Amino acid sequence: MNKRSNVSPYVAHVTAFFRAVINSQPSHAAVHLHAVLLAEMNRDNWPATFEMSDRMMAVKVCMTPRTLVSARNELIDARIIDCTMKGTGSKARCVYRLLTGPDASIDGWGRGSGQTPCAPSAVMPNGYTDSVRPLNGTGVLKTKDQYKDPKEREKEKTERLSLAQVPAFLMSQTEWLTGFCYNNGVERGRLQRYINKFVLQLRNQGITYKEKRDVIPHFGAWYNRLDIQQFTQMEHQMDLEEQRRLEAEKERQEEIQKKEMEEKRSKEAYRRTYEEAKRRAAEGDEFSINWLKKAEEPEE
Repeated sequence: MNKRSNVSPYVAHVTAFFRAVINSQPSHAAVHLHAVLLAEMNRDNWPATFEMSDRMMAVKVCMTPRTLVSARNELIDARIIDCTMKGTGSKARCVYRLLTGPDASIDGWGRGSGQTPCAPSAVMPNGYTDSVRPLNGTGVLKTKDQYKDPKEREKEKTERLSLAQVPAFLMSQTEWLTGFCYNNGVERGRLQRYINKFVLQLRNQGITYKEKRDVIPHFGAWYNRLDIQQFTQMEHQMDLEEQRRLEAEKERQEEIQKKEMEEKRSKEAYRRTYEEAKRRAAEGDEFSINWLKKAEEPEE
């Protein structure tokens, strides 16, 4: 029976990546792609694989498809990931699997392993990459909040913020803010607009206060839902565009075939006319004789 590993997936994969960096010099694109894959796997509670089409991944990492493929090949050559293709045509997906190398063992973590699911504290919400510490010998990540004095934690449970205070509070959380922007590829100005939208939706629900300790988790969950909706809409839009492109190409091919058929029928009609003129000319028909002098011989 396999024992649960005492190495968290996040630590194992980051360690493996640092080890690869020592042995090679990956491009900025490869580093960014690995960070995005790491964030996606962490968000999904460490499944065995992560699937996404190249066009959607290129949009997500803000790269051209050619740069994406080059970055992916770097990570494959460095044995940090491996990839297989699933599906064909517009339904093709690249199946990514993160590798940790021989020195790291994370069997037993996450949904993909078939073992006990990853402990919730080992899966970091958006932006919490800098606010965790490993608990020795257990593999469970312990947050800074758990090291606080019980009275301080109790105070935070009851401390509330008005909705007007929420934007300033979130923008003042430097560690979370930096991690969130990096993990999600969001600029601070854009994040500020997301926060304002989040607060507006809370107002529309009749909420006037938020517990201070709940603001960041609530915003992270809200953003994840919004991100999935935007991703789904983008995927749907791209499918529609692909469908329109295929329909336009089909119409173009049909038009080409139609012109080819008309040209073929015209040539056949001319050949019949030419043969009939030759027959009549042989019988002495002067009109046919004169017509043949001007007419071109049909193509074979």
